Amino acid sequence: MHDLSEQNPSVMPLLDYTKRMFEDSEDIVHRTFPEISLEIIYSSVLIDNSAMYREVIVPLSNIKESEVNDLMKREQFVALESGEDIVAKILDGHVAIFYQQLAYVISEYGPEYRSISVSPSEMVVAGPNDAFVESLNTNISLIRRRLKNPTLKFKSYVIGSQAKSKMVIAYLEDHVNQDWLSELDQRIEEIQTDSIQDTHILVQYIEDDQISMFPQYHITQRPDVVISKLLEGKIVGLLEGSPNAFSAPSQFFDFLESPDDYGQRWIYAIIIRFFRYLAVIVTLFGTALYVAITTYHYEMVPQELLVSLSESRSKVPFPPVIEALILELTIEFLREAGIRLPIRIGQTLGIVGGIVLGEASVAAGFTSNILVITIAGSTLASLVLPNYTMSIAFRSFRFLFIMLAALFGNFGIFVSVIFLVNHLAGLTSLNTPYLYPLAPAYPKTWKYTFMRSLYQKNKKRGRFSRE
Repeated sequence: MHDLSEQNPSVMPLLDYTKRMFEDSEDIVHRTFPEISLEIIYSSVLIDNSAMYREVIVPLSNIKESEVNDLMKREQFVALESGEDIVAKILDGHVAIFYQQLAYVISEYGPEYRSISVSPSEMVVAGPNDAFVESLNTNISLIRRRLKNPTLKFKSYVIGSQAKSKMVIAYLEDHVNQDWLSELDQRIEEIQTDSIQDTHILVQYIEDDQISMFPQYHITQRPDVVISKLLEGKIVGLLEGSPNAFSAPSQFFDFLESPDDYGQRWIYAIIIRFFRYLAVIVTLFGTALYVAITTYHYEMVPQELLVSLSESRSKVPFPPVIEALILELTIEFLREAGIRLPIRIGQTLGIVGGIVLGEASVAAGFTSNILVITIAGSTLASLVLPNYTMSIAFRSFRFLFIMLAALFGNFGIFVSVIFLVNHLAGLTSLNTPYLYPLAPAYPKTWKYTFMRSLYQKNKKRGRFSRE
């Protein structure tokens, strides 16, 4: 460990300070040009080597010492006087040039990134297939390519005292709500942490309610979704090193929409969206209703089905709530295992494991046939939801519904619904009501929220744009 007083750039020559800061770093290249008394320092993994050779090495190798000052007067070379600034620029993909106690930097940033590909988590039948990557500049270009509008603005930030990750927010200047912009700017500026490596982590620092299980910022890997959010007057955030973008503010109904809704014909989109809302109901209430009915409310079962249900339940040694929790937890274990394993193995485990365990649990008398069907339906319904984070929130609340149904029957489910609605009504996203436009009610925008109208009749920009 070096004495920090010895590394103070104000009392050390710029070259010595830079060399001291980067000593023992294998990726840092220090090259000298003795013929012109000049030295350069750069990170070999952060630059475009071909561009650096063309714009730095070749010119410096073919000039005389008397011509160096004239070369450094070119626009691409920027003079710096602070050792800390030089170090920061090198870490940002610049080449530092030292000549006669002076320092200059030139940007040659160009690390390799994976190519643009399909989003693995947001597959669509109709619509574009490109997705964001880990390069911030590439992601910005994907947005600019689609939205060729001079009012599209980008504002940059540096986050993390150690990693110093770059992020930008994007917005349409003539669409955005300035109060939202000021609020988000303040929250980003107040972030204090060593490092933020992904957008999912970033949004947890700027959420209105960090305790809630429900996501308050919509995260996507699709440029077309980002464009639609910008046109609605929302703000989009992108982080260097993350293939995800967030939009703010976001409402509950945003998480139930899919890009497919706008690529399909309008009648198909309305039907699919209806099934999606139905899937939310089945996910929340399916297993809870089974527990409530088999514990307290057998009178709700049709007489033709009651005999079959009684026979199925007669072999199970556990009360309905224990039976349901065993199978629900088993399904959750299978789901998580399928995510962590390689794709081919995970798919096989999910299908075969579900069938084998379902059959085995019924044969062993741990669960009833009807419960297996009920939980299978609830699980399939949860997979219909297009947003993975929202799906997790509903699956988590499902356990609360099951427990209250076991304690109080249908009344417990009713109490759960009240608690859930009250919680959602109390949430905000960037100080905007989470259940907008349902609460507070704004009927004029319901046709954009609950259905999709014909494009010929839909001439407004969106629910949030300034009109």
